[in-house]
Amino acid sequence: MKKKKVTSVNVRSFNPTANLIFNIVIAIFAISCVVPFFFVIMISLTSEGSLAANGYRFWPKEFSLEAYRYIFQGAMSQRIIHALGVTVFITVTGTIVNATMTSLYAYVISRSNFPFKKFFTLFALITMLFSPGMVANYLVMTNLLQLKDTIWALILPLALGPFNILVMRTFFKKTVPDSIIESARIDGASEMRIFVSIVLPLAVPGIATISLRLWVIGTIGSMRYFTFKKIPWYHYSIY
Repeated sequence: MKKKKVTSVNVRSFNPTANLIFNIVIAIFAISCVVPFFFVIMISLTSEGSLAANGYRFWPKEFSLEAYRYIFQGAMSQRIIHALGVTVFITVTGTIVNATMTSLYAYVISRSNFPFKKFFTLFALITMLFSPGMVANYLVMTNLLQLKDTIWALILPLALGPFNILVMRTFFKKTVPDSIIESARIDGASEMRIFVSIVLPLAVPGIATISLRLWVIGTIGSMRYFTFKKIPWYHYSIY
């Protein structure tokens, strides 16, 4: 059978009018995302008197750097630097702890030869569907674990997340076949050696995905609810 020579390919696309409408809608959406940031920057560069007299404006009538002097000079700068340091510590440590524990838990329940995989999968699923709420978490952290006024009260709640467990479980089942694990066992590799040397290199994309999500959650959570005094790194105060 003689092959036909392909001279052109027809690609279906929007007509020029529809394409223009979509571009306008996307442009409006992009501008609506950028404008609030620009507005906040302009407000920070406006003097207090001008704000009181003229209100908020996209272009300041009277520029001033007094807000930045207040932040970066004096006692306030030390508190901000300390708060940022604690935030970075919480985010980095919490991300490492969660990625490690989530990967271990998800890898175990993803293996077909693990006898209790259904129980532990259902256990993680139930905790995701039925959350105990803020009051129960507070009582566990303060009364049961005695973590009140310690930095670990911010890190341990992020140590294990059911959603990330189910994501990594699916990733391990699709990415790490049983044949590779069986070959490593035949060669005499232990379970930990298999996990570290074979499974983790294959699971880097999945771990990076949940780590990025944890990084955002940890940063926003610690900056939103807590203000830190100039006290040791393992201690904080809640206002």
